[in-house]
Amino acid sequence: VYAFKVAEQKKLQSVAHQATELATLANAVSRGVQEARGNEQNFFIMGEEVYTVYHARSIEASLGALKKFTKALSDAELVKNVEAIGADIHDYAADFAKIVALKKQSGIGWEEGLLPKVRREGDALDALGLKSKDSGVLAGVVNMRRTERSFLTEFTPRFVFSMKNEARLTVEAIDKAPLPQAARDEIKAKVAEYHDLFEKMGEVELALREQRTQLEDYYTKVLPPLAELAKNFRSAALAAEAKVTASQQQASRIIAGTIGGVMLVCLLVTFFVARGISGPVRNLTRILTRLAEGDTDISVPRDMRRDEIGEIHEATRALRTAVGDAFRLRRMVEDMPSPVMTINLENRTINYMNRASEQAFARLAAHLPVAHEELLGAAIGFFLSDAEAQDDLLAQPDAMPFSYDKTLGDDVVRVEVSAILDRKGDYMGPMFAWSIVTEQLRAEREAQRLINMVEEMPTAVMTLRRLDNTI
Repeated sequence: VYAFKVAEQKKLQSVAHQATELATLANAVSRGVQEARGNEQNFFIMGEEVYTVYHARSIEASLGALKKFTKALSDAELVKNVEAIGADIHDYAADFAKIVALKKQSGIGWEEGLLPKVRREGDALDALGLKSKDSGVLAGVVNMRRTERSFLTEFTPRFVFSMKNEARLTVEAIDKAPLPQAARDEIKAKVAEYHDLFEKMGEVELALREQRTQLEDYYTKVLPPLAELAKNFRSAALAAEAKVTASQQQASRIIAGTIGGVMLVCLLVTFFVARGISGPVRNLTRILTRLAEGDTDISVPRDMRRDEIGEIHEATRALRTAVGDAFRLRRMVEDMPSPVMTINLENRTINYMNRASEQAFARLAAHLPVAHEELLGAAIGFFLSDAEAQDDLLAQPDAMPFSYDKTLGDDVVRVEVSAILDRKGDYMGPMFAWSIVTEQLRAEREAQRLINMVEEMPTAVMTLRRLDNTI
């Protein structure tokens, strides 16, 4: 049953993977069309030709995804619908190319287009109207330019017809103006030229707007079907994944039931075996915990078993003796009247001081780098007479023992450094046995001073031995 479920899961996973891939491809096609639409809008707003290149790339990406999408489909009806979408995308790209051509012809964004020419001719007409100084001519020119601006704002056909009427009225005003014939002819020629350019621009702009309206129709024909396809394939993928999960859960229940039965048997066997082990192990754990706390008076019963538990009992008995010796030695060092301390060899910091060291350092507190209560963990450098040379000696057990005097403020300490070795003879670190010898050195110097005084006296001096009166 489990093997059958595994095969079923593989088939369902294949269906889910294929449906997910198809949904991804449908989204890729839709995304390409949407990017093309964004580039189209940027082209109209910015008037920069680079957006036509981006537009072509988006269409190419969309059609590439559509080709993969069609190839992955197995349903003939779906293939037919997707191919229809592809035809619409091709038509959309062709119509956009027509719009680009119209846009260039219109001149918005291109200096050689109609719009710049209309504006240049309009500016020239303004200049002639001002030059005529006739109110009727000026009013006609102003109305024509106003119509031009209105058309470029709304892009509706009525302004094309309005411009034709304004041109006629302006010509009539020119004919009535008290101007030389040559001036009238020049202004009328400029009006005619400006009007002709405006009409051509109007035709192009209106055609451009009509083409843009057609582009919007393509979006409604392409994007909703793609979104529906992606949604359906995603639903199919989720349904297949849900069936996979259900099949996995059923297979897991089968495995769990089998394992549960085996485990029950194993637990029963383990229970009876563990009863013979757990009791002695718990007792040994209690004994080892007491030993770790320093209680060496605890009794370790002898176990006559010949298995590992018996061996652990014998090892624990030996450990109790060793722990007792270690605690006794530790107490002896702690209660020694002479100061003793050790250091960590790796970082040269103090890691142990006996009680006598703490009391001696309290006397020297004013000359220590840190408070005497904080010396544990402090670097030993302050306690060396020649830090650089002696630091090297501390790593050389063969150079030990050695001694030196160290001055701390008004006091002098005498230090004996010896090596601490483990039971294998490996070097563990140095031990410092030291004492404050300030008074001793002062007494020695005073005795020497008195001897020197007697030796240097100008009067003859000698002494007699009291027992036999010999010199």
